[in-house]
Amino acid sequence: KRHDLLIHAFRQVHDRRPDARLHLVGDGPLRKNLEQERDASGLREAVVFHGAQPRHELPQWFRHSAVTVVASCHEGQCLAAVEAAACGCPVVGFPIGILPELGAGSRIVRETNESALAGAILELLAQDAARRAAGASARRAAEDLFELRSSVERIRRIYAEALSRREADAPRAAIASR
Repeated sequence: KRHDLLIHAFRQVHDRRPDARLHLVGDGPLRKNLEQERDASGLREAVVFHGAQPRHELPQWFRHSAVTVVASCHEGQCLAAVEAAACGCPVVGFPIGILPELGAGSRIVRETNESALAGAILELLAQDAARRAAGASARRAAEDLFELRSSVERIRRIYAEALSRREADAPRAAIASR
């Protein structure tokens, strides 16, 4: 998940925006190491570990966040990005999983380094109107991609297209008599 990269990127964010806070929600075996990274970076007051939270409370975290950062370099769909987008929170991260499909609702970071990640975070933090617009765009993208009716319609179109190609490409049976 590259939370170590995120903490180092946040060091740069905090240098420019001392009021910024990084809230890490979730838990795992790397937490102790990450807390040590935080402390070594001088971010003890600015980076808060909240541990595992009940699933039903996650939307509150996303709604109250200025941005959600996905620092993973490899990810499937990335449910956290989908949930953040559905809550109207813009997402910053590398071009993995669903992030590229969020369009203007995300800030894609092409270089996998802390400076590039920090720059994208700072860009959104610096512009309230742009951040709100990105959040609204993220929400529309999540609705378009994952709302039940649109999902069913998209799947129906995919099947219809596949079936029509199959019929068009199917060999024609020939009956030959001798």
